[in-house]
Amino acid sequence: TDLFPEFDFDSVLKFESISAYFDDWKDVLPSSIQSLLDETEKEELHDPSESFAIGKLLKKEGIESKHPVIMVPGVISTGIESWGLEGTDNCKSEPHFRKRLWG
Repeated sequence: TDLFPEFDFDSVLKFESISAYFDDWKDVLPSSIQSLLDETEKEELHDPSESFAIGKLLKKEGIESKHPVIMVPGVISTGIESWGLEGTDNCKSEPHFRKRLWG
């Protein structure tokens, strides 16, 4: 059963920019905030995968790692983080890069 049949969650959760989300509020916001929203509307959203552009380029050129790197938790942090980028179709790795998996 659909709890909210008339509500479009995509319009709330996948807005393209902050200013588009606040269009209805622009008339009541202070001018300083309005100008900030106008500036952010012009900027494109950051693609987090851009951080891996060099590594992806090297991989396309056939350059591969020779040895795995094993990081042992130390005294400061006993957490384990994901540093892998080789995911599968069912489980992408990039969104979990440097995220704590344990600890």
